[in-house]
Amino acid sequence: RASGDERPESSLRPIVAQRRITLCRTTTVRALVEWLAGPLAMMWQPYSLLGQNCQAFSRDLMEYLEQGRPASEALQDLRANKVVVLAAVQRDGLLLEYAADELQRDRKVVSLAVAQNPLALQFAKGEAFEDVRRNEVVVHTAVRQDGMLLQYAADELQRNEEVMSVAVAQNPSALQFAGRGLYADRGLILEALRR
Repeated sequence: RASGDERPESSLRPIVAQRRITLCRTTTVRALVEWLAGPLAMMWQPYSLLGQNCQAFSRDLMEYLEQGRPASEALQDLRANKVVVLAAVQRDGLLLEYAADELQRDRKVVSLAVAQNPLALQFAKGEAFEDVRRNEVVVHTAVRQDGMLLQYAADELQRNEEVMSVAVAQNPSALQFAGRGLYADRGLILEALRR
């Protein structure tokens, strides 16, 4: 305990002696600080009796000290960990940019990221990107926030007069992404010029 008092022992809370570990030769104080400030800081959550607690930190620290992996490797593992990335994009969809390539292609990850922040649309890849760029509601929401995101929309949505109007109202430069037939639309051009 931080107070220096001994922790009371009971059958419900036994005191368990931790095994001694041998540090790997590559572990330096600098490497430990990089791990604390990098991967651990990304995953750290406030203390929770039911969730994260000192045992979780203790386990992670022992694992790091035994393996001695550099912070950069640990970060790569975090970026490829679907559970970690799902939690991250639920808080900030733009974190999809830092996810591993295969998770930027994952439909569930991409849909959660774009639902949290439509601007995450630009970081989606593969079939997940194709699904999102064809979704009229998602594209409409995205161009309302940033008209230039129209460049990621499917061709049929770039030809959609309503979507195009919203994009140009948000950013007149979005006119350059207008689909055939709308690029020469006099009303859209006038609206872009008024802005």
